[in-house]
Amino acid sequence: MGAHMGFDERYEDRKGFDTAFLRPGKADANVLLPALSPALAQKATRLTATPKQVVLRYRHFSVVLHKVRRFAIYSAANVDFKGRYDLARPKDAWRLDPRVAPDAQVRRTFVSRQRFRSRPPDAA
Repeated sequence: MGAHMGFDERYEDRKGFDTAFLRPGKADANVLLPALSPALAQKATRLTATPKQVVLRYRHFSVVLHKVRRFAIYSAANVDFKGRYDLARPKDAWRLDPRVAPDAQVRRTFVSRQRFRSRPPDAA
């Protein structure tokens, strides 16, 4: 098994989804994040330190949360399968993101109560 990438508590260096991921340096190949309608933008969770911002940026991944539903309005990820077998996958650790209010996020207890099925009920 390969190396494990530890969790970094600093978020300021997270660039999020790379719009030029598919063809770096080629502006005509950029895949932009969706533009929210004015009505949907009003429902998006705002970042506490920068209230005009709604996009949470992680490593190679961005998400906009719905402030009432607490789930993604949309998410976007850059996936490169090169070397995917070289990375160890640690046990999932659920963390609240300090950049948005805690009450705007789903907590671990919600997810732990869910019963996920590995296949649809009719595929028995």
